[in-house]
Amino acid sequence: MKKYSLRLFLICVVGLFALMSMPNAAVSYTIQNIGPFGTYNFPNSGDYLGTVMAQNDSISVVEGVLEQLRPTIDYVLTEVGMFVKYDPAGTMSGEWATFNPVSSTIPAGALAVDFYVVKGGPDFALYEEIPPSPYGTWNVENLLNPGGQSPALSHFSGYSAGEGTNGKVPEPTTLLLLGFGLAGAIPFVRRRLQK
Repeated sequence: MKKYSLRLFLICVVGLFALMSMPNAAVSYTIQNIGPFGTYNFPNSGDYLGTVMAQNDSISVVEGVLEQLRPTIDYVLTEVGMFVKYDPAGTMSGEWATFNPVSSTIPAGALAVDFYVVKGGPDFALYEEIPPSPYGTWNVENLLNPGGQSPALSHFSGYSAGEGTNGKVPEPTTLLLLGFGLAGAIPFVRRRLQK
C-alpha cells in the first residue's frame, strides 16, 4: 500500500510540474502599418511601430503589443502624465510634453517618455521615442476611421519603460530541476519504506 501511495503521489507531482511548464496562450493583437494619410502641420516625433486595431490603450494592452512586436524583451510600462497642445487648425496634430505649459524649452527634471500612443476612433497608433524624450510632436496620420479619413484625437498617452523579467523558465531547465529533486528524494523514501 505504501508503494502504491508513493507512486500515485509521484505521478501527481510530475503531472503538476508538466502542467506548470506548459506555455500560456498569448493574446494576439491585430497590428497594421497604415501609411501617412493627409498633410499636417506637425510630424510625429517618434518612430512608428504600428496601428493596433479595435483596442483601448491600457498598460496591459500596450505591454502585450510590445511583447508581440519584440518577444525577446519584457517591457514594464509606467504611465506618464502628458499635456497636449493642439495645432490651431484643429485636433489633427500638435505638440506633447510631460510638463506644462507645453513648449520646446524643456525644464530640468522633466520625465522622459519611451513610448506614446495616439488614439482616435477604435484604434491607436504606437510610437517609440529614441532616445526617450520629455517633448515631441504628434498627428493622426497613421489612423483611419471606417470612412477612410483621419479621425480626430480621442486621447494621448505616454509611457516610460523599464525591462522586467518575464519569469519564464526554459523547459530543459525545469525538467533538470525536477530530476535533481526527485533523485535527492530517493534516499529519504527508501529509509521510510524500510522502517
